[in-house]
Amino acid sequence: MLESIKPKSLIPYKEYFDKITPKNETDIFRRALFAFASVHTGWKFNVNLYSLLWELANWKDDKSRLYSLIDESRAGLTEGRTKSIWEFKENYWADPEWYQKKDDEMWVQYRDRIQGRTLGLGHAKSSFFVEMCYPNEAEVICCDTHVLQMYGLKGNSSPTQKTYSYIELHWVSECKRLGIQPVAARWCLWDLKQGHPGSSRYWSYCLEGEKPGLVLPRQLELFTWKEMNAA
Repeated sequence: MLESIKPKSLIPYKEYFDKITPKNETDIFRRALFAFASVHTGWKFNVNLYSLLWELANWKDDKSRLYSLIDESRAGLTEGRTKSIWEFKENYWADPEWYQKKDDEMWVQYRDRIQGRTLGLGHAKSSFFVEMCYPNEAEVICCDTHVLQMYGLKGNSSPTQKTYSYIELHWVSECKRLGIQPVAARWCLWDLKQGHPGSSRYWSYCLEGEKPGLVLPRQLELFTWKEMNAA
């Protein structure tokens, strides 16, 4: 599948990544919020939760308000997300520079450092955070369900760290051999699977800087399948 990607087809991704690469500490913080919002939920609920949390002033000094917004989003894991995001918020704003990659640091070391200090973000989601912060440079990838399936694993499996590291190393090495960027290649194949070949903007629009709108009206999500069909 990696060999099926033509290097020139990733040029739009590189140009787009240049536009959405974080420009300041607040941007980086919001990338972490998106990573937290992506844990164990579909991308539409992920985007909706991120959209609700985007206005930091609405919740950053009020833990109960954070809980309410997460609950309102219906993304799930409300207790766990609240605890993780609140702890991250406290740690991050105490030393924002710590969360940036050091010049003499390997990409894997950087990702592992983030994971080791971040409750609620495992190997894959810590990698996703790094992807979003350094999309054109990162040499780690989020081994999500789609990637695991390409390597012959069940999408809902939890690979050992050894297996994860092997997959990631193989992916990055093959991308270097083929002359394509690891993160762009992953996003490209994900977009293709979602029926949006060549562009991530159906979900990544929310990372473009302005306050994002909801991907789906929340009021429609309040109806269950049974209620909708009864109507």
